[in-house]
Amino acid sequence: GREAVEYGLALKSVPQAILAQETETILNGLRDKPRAALAAVKRTIHRARYLPITEGVEAEIEEFMGYTRNLPYAREGFRASRLAVRGGGQA
Repeated sequence: GREAVEYGLALKSVPQAILAQETETILNGLRDKPRAALAAVKRTIHRARYLPITEGVEAEIEEFMGYTRNLPYAREGFRASRLAVRGGGQA
């Protein structure tokens, strides 16, 4: 519960009465994400969780570069998000 959040073991604590509802909310946020993206995140977490921070960041960058290099829709999505941050424009 709250102790897990305080220790950094959990992001959020909710009463048992609304646990199923909160779980469904989280799942709804993940359902529209590409499976390949979720798999890349999972691989990175498993690969980097015990590494020093600099090596963990390197592992994250490698996974991201592989993801965007190998999947055209990922590359296009990244390009579109960069344009949106810049305020529009051509790719």
